[in-house]
Amino acid sequence: MNATAKERLKKQLKPKRKQFGDKLPLRFQKIIKAWKSWEQAENSVEELELLHRMVHSVAGSAGTFGYFKLGEKAREIEIVLK
Repeated sequence: MNATAKERLKKQLKPKRKQFGDKLPLRFQKIIKAWKSWEQAENSVEELELLHRMVHSVAGSAGTFGYFKLGEKAREIEIVLK
């Protein structure tokens, strides 16, 4: 990919990055709620799978939008949840 294409891609991702960042607090709240549901459900497999999917989603998308540390930490949590 040449420099012009990289700049064009970076420009296209900028609003998506902001949108991703704006939604993070809500995503974190949902993850915390899922964690609590898992604990209250006496560690049910279904609740664990939901929690895993939510963390996996953050782990997979964070780096794409420039949140590299968040992606790394989410991946670490995901590994523990597997």
